Amino acid sequence: MDEKGEIGVKGMSDNNLITDFKPPFKVGKIVTNMDIYKAFKCGNAGGMRYFTSTNTLVLMLDHTKSLYNDVWQGDILHYTGMGQNEDQTLTRENKTLAEAAKRGITVHLFEAFKKKAYTYRGEVVLAGKPYQEKQNDKNDRLRNVWIFPLKLVKFKPPFEVGSTVPISTICDAFGCSNCGGIRSSHKTKTVVLIQDYVKSLYKDSWKNGIIHYVGSGRHGDQSLGGKNKRLAESKTNGYELHFFEVFKKGSYTYKGVVELAGDPYQMVQDDDDGKPRKVWIFPLRCV
Repeated sequence: MDEKGEIGVKGMSDNNLITDFKPPFKVGKIVTNMDIYKAFKCGNAGGMRYFTSTNTLVLMLDHTKSLYNDVWQGDILHYTGMGQNEDQTLTRENKTLAEAAKRGITVHLFEAFKKKAYTYRGEVVLAGKPYQEKQNDKNDRLRNVWIFPLKLVKFKPPFEVGSTVPISTICDAFGCSNCGGIRSSHKTKTVVLIQDYVKSLYKDSWKNGIIHYVGSGRHGDQSLGGKNKRLAESKTNGYELHFFEVFKKGSYTYKGVVELAGDPYQMVQDDDDGKPRKVWIFPLRCV
């Protein structure tokens, strides 16, 4: 059995095709192999699993197994194709992945950091042409493998830019906490940023279309660690920034996606005790 091969149920006719298939669990949900099998009606083993009735290809990124050298580089996953022994070919599931966009196949990624626990990462698409590199096979012999550069389909919240929503809606949509100005999602590669004009501690300011956003930390000098590090390295690590403004307590207006418009810099502002301290400023612009 090939670790990234196809096994199990497969091959229903196009008359039974399920169009616009959506899995019954949200991005970030941790599921079992049986949950995946039942939802996608695909094989129950292998790292690449295609089934015609749902027109989906399931990819398993399993960090508990060591044969395939799958790596994230920023927001791009360089995913090794199917085939444990000798040179890989661009056939079977490798061909399916290479031609997924042309054939209208949706590709779904699951990532495992411990055995039997698969986190649903969402849909992915090719971010470039498949290419070849050298890796050892199952018998430790050097061979050619196919690498597929993949990126997650951008997360789209269930509300439009300009919408005003309560904090509970934001937390449910992004899977983030309900407090703090910088909130990382536990289910998507997103960071929620809140600019709250009701509260006066942080002196965020707009200048020529750029929001100079003050980092996290209410007391003493701020460091470029924790949440501030996540924000500073958002481009490098592929985190999408979603920005909200608050003009009235409990009402959050969605401004859309923002990105760093320059390098973070430091300036002096008062902390929560009224004492001068150094803060980090992040220049951001709407995408």
